[in-house]
Amino acid sequence: MAGGLLRARYGDRYDVFSAGTIQSKVSIRAIVVMQEIGIDISHHQSKTIASWGRESFDLAVTLL
Repeated sequence: MAGGLLRARYGDRYDVFSAGTIQSKVSIRAIVVMQEIGIDISHHQSKTIASWGRESFDLAVTLL
């Protein structure tokens, strides 16, 4: 959700990479909630940090 929100609001200013520690399905509830504010994340896929390989990042934001 955070990645989808950042892309929708500031995708023209930032490159957004989103990943977690465990790959799973994107929650239907998350898709519905984001649709309520006009953001479509239905095409998003869950990824792990390993999927970005050796990519270098300037900033990492973590959510609990």
